[in-house]
Amino acid sequence: MAHFFLGWLIAGLFYGLIGGVSFGLFSGFINSGFAVSQYYTLRFFLYRTNCLPWKVVPFIEYCTERLFLNKVGGTSVESCNKSLHN
Repeated sequence: MAHFFLGWLIAGLFYGLIGGVSFGLFSGFINSGFAVSQYYTLRFFLYRTNCLPWKVVPFIEYCTERLFLNKVGGTSVESCNKSLHN
């Protein structure tokens, strides 16, 4: 009798683990998929209205070379160079 319950316990733990991991991955993909679709939709509209180029990284590097932005670590920040404002 104990062997019977042990089998059901192991099967329940196994199916619970598989179901929990599957549900977690599915809901994570659903939620992050919505954010990714919003991100690319915004990028598309900004590109179509000529507000931002499609390839943003070369644009940021171009702005850094022209001293519109300064590199600090791995990020770029707005430059406050007074000679640009005159």
